[in-house]
Amino acid sequence: MIAKGKSISHGTAALEYDLAKEINGEAAATEIHRHELFGCTGEEMVQEMKPYFVDFPNVK
Repeated sequence: MIAKGKSISHGTAALEYDLAKEINGEAAATEIHRHELFGCTGEEMVQEMKPYFVDFPNVK
């Protein structure tokens, strides 16, 4: 059987996935830390990044 995968390379789904990461029971949201985002949910973080999308339209 072949399963179909869906890419979550950007957007709310990718941020929610990063928020859920744990290593040895410790939160390990590496991308969120790297981009210095402060929202509590993926949707809040996408809203936080919207000003950057205006200046850099190639960024997703």
